[in-house]
Amino acid sequence: MLQPSLKRWFDGYAPDQDRSFRATNAAVLVTSVIFASLHLPQVLGGVNGVALAAGTLFSGIVYGALAMATRRTAPSIFVHSAMNLFATASAYGLVG
Repeated sequence: MLQPSLKRWFDGYAPDQDRSFRATNAAVLVTSVIFASLHLPQVLGGVNGVALAAGTLFSGIVYGALAMATRRTAPSIFVHSAMNLFATASAYGLVG
């Protein structure tokens, strides 16, 4: 939801192919940092905080790229939900 607005802002008023690609990457990166910062309580409370922070940032980049590639947020929401379900199941020992 934030990414298309950021992409337009980074694009400017005269987008070309190269500029549009950079704007997309910048929008994904900015929203990925925001996504990772929203998970800071988990990172700060975790045992391996740096690895979790890097993983969360990488996940945000993947989710953002998926959203920009499909032009829909539903696939990213689905993948994020599936990852949360798997992580919760792992934490309770339900998955090996």
